Amino acid sequence: MKKIPVIILALLLISGCTSTISGCKNDKLSDDPYKEIFSGTEGVVIEYALNAPPDRVTADESFPIAVKVFNKGAINVIGAHLIITAESPRFVTASYTKTIGTTEAPLEGKESNLAGGLDIFPVDEKATAMSSATSDQPESIDGVIMATICYKYETRLVTGACIVTEPYKLSEIPDACTMESLTFKDQGAPIAITQVEPSVVTQEEQKYAQFKISFQNTGTGLTVDHDDTKLALACSENGGTAAKDLYNVIYATGKFGSMGLLCDTQKKLPEGKRTIMDNPTTDYFICRSSTPITNMPNAFTSDLSVVLSYGYTQSISKIIRIESPFTSTGPAQ
Repeated sequence: MKKIPVIILALLLISGCTSTISGCKNDKLSDDPYKEIFSGTEGVVIEYALNAPPDRVTADESFPIAVKVFNKGAINVIGAHLIITAESPRFVTASYTKTIGTTEAPLEGKESNLAGGLDIFPVDEKATAMSSATSDQPESIDGVIMATICYKYETRLVTGACIVTEPYKLSEIPDACTMESLTFKDQGAPIAITQVEPSVVTQEEQKYAQFKISFQNTGTGLTVDHDDTKLALACSENGGTAAKDLYNVIYATGKFGSMGLLCDTQKKLPEGKRTIMDNPTTDYFICRSSTPITNMPNAFTSDLSVVLSYGYTQSISKIIRIESPFTSTGPAQ
């Protein structure tokens, strides 16, 4: 009987942890779902399946290629372009293409599936024939298989930001909040917003909230203009020789409270468009509130949401040894 109170206490503790999940520090569900979804520095990544393609193949014989496509980022992907190219004349077929993700069945990101989405693109390739080996003809040659993915993606950041309209006021009454720079690490995408610096600017006797939004390419690929035609061009056989303005392009939109943000309107480029220089001192947007804040309180906090839109591309390659089925004395046994 003396053991009953102890058992009851243990049951109460277990019950309390189950019913108040936020108090269960070791429970995975205690994590902030938003932070879990919008974290990480990867979007869609590709890799070859094991032994597909193999390290070595025999000339004039077929072999498999299988490219695994993972969405490890936050958002769903629709209409990604995948192209597999084989070095000519080492291989018979020069290229294979596939479109991944539809409106009805997107390649899911962590916003829909915390494990991320997966697709596999299998094809059969064939090594070209080789004449019998002689002193002038090698018994093996190397060929390259390359896979490239091109897709539209977004980096989304939602945070609170303080604006102080009179930062140099003489009153000793403390402000309701402090206007200061905000630092971030990643948002579940290959382009990361790393810092937001709020300020106030005056134009034609009206005050506006302004934000310097710094970003960085933390992935292993390149940004591409997200225009459908340009995105498809990046994942074509001519992608490597395309116009320079195809790559390193990114767009920004956003809101501060109920106000829209106008980003980099003073630039000669279209509104909200920047070219990435891979330089932290130049990779940023200047975004200003679309309406004045003159009549707002001296210090106030509101929700700031920023969306960076872009195409993204990355490639993987593998060198394949193509071996002759012959030796200098005849067919291999």
